[in-house]
Amino acid sequence: MPKAKSYQHEPLWPQLKSLAESGSKDAANEILAKLSSGEDIYEVLALHRFALRFFTFRPWHNKNLDLIAAIGNSGVTTALEAAEDLEDDATWLRDEASQLAYNCASSLAPCWRDGFERETPHLQAGLNLATLATKLRQDLKKNSMSLGLAWLLKGTHELALGKANDGGISVAKALVYIEEAGRRKGAKLEVCAEAPYEFLLAKAYAAMAKALASTPETKNSIQDIQSILDCFTKMRALGPASLEAAELAIEQIGQMRDHLGLVQR
Repeated sequence: MPKAKSYQHEPLWPQLKSLAESGSKDAANEILAKLSSGEDIYEVLALHRFALRFFTFRPWHNKNLDLIAAIGNSGVTTALEAAEDLEDDATWLRDEASQLAYNCASSLAPCWRDGFERETPHLQAGLNLATLATKLRQDLKKNSMSLGLAWLLKGTHELALGKANDGGISVAKALVYIEEAGRRKGAKLEVCAEAPYEFLLAKAYAAMAKALASTPETKNSIQDIQSILDCFTKMRALGPASLEAAELAIEQIGQMRDHLGLVQR
């Protein structure tokens, strides 16, 4: 199985950053050309992973999600095309496509305080990538948690696009997989600070989907979101690892709740 060289590209960052900050209409194409210029397909994919990670998390001027989406889609296409030609490594390459699709869709989701401006085309691009990630992970027979997180991300984008029914269905599927993974580990599957991070996160998104349905239970669902946020607040005191997970969840749920206009009354 090939090993891509994911962490050997930082010296290239200043050049890519300069291109992105130039404001040139051809900047994205020039960046994609640099990422795709090598003959070693595994190195090309490693470059795409590196660029996606750095443009998502490093500071740069004129930052925009169009470039993030372009890099993610380029990497996914590259991996899937290579899987058609390289039979021995086809499974590895499809898994790589799944990871790139998931990571890019996550970056495009409206649940981060990261300074990016998100518009409908970004959310639609994220939904397309998240949908592909669910399909690839199902085809690859990935484990329950992997499947659950992909379905949760798909539901996130559907909710963000106003597709409350579709989002609710996707999040419900996510919960089934995440609960299955939790039961195998003997986890506490109830709304409390000791429950798994992924379980509580999915429960929060399920409550958001119900709140968007505008039924008599909407008010209760909004209160449920707050109850889950309270669990994550308590989780902060359970140790360093729990603190990091709790902060991440509080950011995601809070940002998504604001995006959807779900204000507690």
